[in-house]
Amino acid sequence: MKPARIVPVALVLFLASCAAQPQAIDGPAVPIAAASGGPTSPAPVSPLLPKSYSTMTMQLSDGASITFKVPADWKTGEESGARYWRQPTGQPHLRLNRVPNGGKGDPMTLMRSEESSTKPVVDDYQLTKMQLVAIPPGTENIETARWDYKYWDKHDKQIRRAVRLGFIAAGDWVTIHFSAFDKDFVDTVQVFAKATEIVASGI
Repeated sequence: MKPARIVPVALVLFLASCAAQPQAIDGPAVPIAAASGGPTSPAPVSPLLPKSYSTMTMQLSDGASITFKVPADWKTGEESGARYWRQPTGQPHLRLNRVPNGGKGDPMTLMRSEESSTKPVVDDYQLTKMQLVAIPPGTENIETARWDYKYWDKHDKQIRRAVRLGFIAAGDWVTIHFSAFDKDFVDTVQVFAKATEIVASGI
C-alpha cells in the first residue's frame, strides 16, 4: 500500500471513532442504561426531601391559622416563649418567635426592627408563599431554617441575595433573623406575611 493512501484511511478511522463518542451537553446528567441492556439506575433522592411530615396548625391572634410541616422525626417544643423544631441531633434548626400584633405600616413591606415601622426597607415586596429549607450544620453561621429571597440593601445600594432565618406566620408579626452571604451581615427584621402553609424540608 502506498504511503499516500494511508493518510485518508487513518483519517476516516479517526472520524469514525469521534462520531462514536457521546457528546457533552448542558444540563443535568442523565443515567445511561448498562451495556447488558439492563434498566437505568434510579436518580438519587435529594437529602432535602423528607419521606414523611408531621403537621401542626397554629391559631393566630387575628383568627387566622397557619400550618407548619416538618419531618416526622423532628422534635417540637417551646423555649423562652418561642416554638422550635429540632432535628434528632438536637440542633434548633427551625424556630418561631411570636411578638404581639399592632404594628403600623404597609403589611406587605419588609421592615427593620430598629427603625420606625412606617419606614420600609423594601417596598411592595410580595410575601405570599414561602418554603423553608434546613441548612446543613456548618454551611452557615446560624444553624436554622432558611428562605432565599432578594432584597435592596440601602447601605451598599445594591440588590443582595440573602438567607432569611426563622419562621414567618400568616397574618401575624414575627421576629425573623437573616444573614446575607457575606457572613458578617446579620440583622433582625419584622415582616407581615400572608402565607397559609410553610413547608420545612429535612436534611
